[in-house]
Amino acid sequence: NFVVLGSIIEVSGKSTRKIHKPCLSNWQMVSTRSASSSMFVGCFGGCFSGIRHQTKHTDLLEPEKCFYMNFKLLNLDVVFPKIMRAKVRTAGRPDALVRLVGKGGKFIASKSKFCQNFSNKLADRLTVAMPNLMQQKGLTFNLTKVHCGERGFIVLRAEVVDIDLVKLIETAKGTEVANKLRPLVGVARRMDDVDKRLAPTVQAHMMQAMEAEIPKMMKDKLGFELLMIMKTSAQ
Repeated sequence: NFVVLGSIIEVSGKSTRKIHKPCLSNWQMVSTRSASSSMFVGCFGGCFSGIRHQTKHTDLLEPEKCFYMNFKLLNLDVVFPKIMRAKVRTAGRPDALVRLVGKGGKFIASKSKFCQNFSNKLADRLTVAMPNLMQQKGLTFNLTKVHCGERGFIVLRAEVVDIDLVKLIETAKGTEVANKLRPLVGVARRMDDVDKRLAPTVQAHMMQAMEAEIPKMMKDKLGFELLMIMKTSAQ
């Protein structure tokens, strides 16, 4: 049989007859054999019950699993002059020069371009240091800079990709506890990808901890007042 634009032309021996049928769908070629001849059917347009199922790519519709670290240094114009004065004083320079350097540092820090460059350097260091630190604790952690405003407002995209549950337990509770739980974790891994399943829970705890601890660390070590706000991708 040959099906062309909604018509079926059946060919059998010397006789030919034309039969009108509903328009069929998509180009398909079906070959069947009978005792008398070989028949081929080519389909085009309309609806056909044997049409191949089309797979929907639902993974493209899944939301992001990352979170965003939004932060800004609030007192750079105060801290930077102090850092400059400390360096000059440590080098044994006269007090007059120390005061002059401090005034110069305050003037430089008041410029928006300097604030942007300083914040960019801080963000670049974080994107290198934090994934390495998290790797030592058993976390595969991605951190990339996605925005830097004129006044030093920084946005970093962060995501816990995977975890090593045993290493994570060892970091938090010690080697002895980790060794005791290692067989149990091994059984759980054979049944399911428990490490990847726990990654969102670990990430949620990380968001809360980092939002509180990073500003405190910056204040204690460098004197910076850091405004930090964590937001999930959905927010």
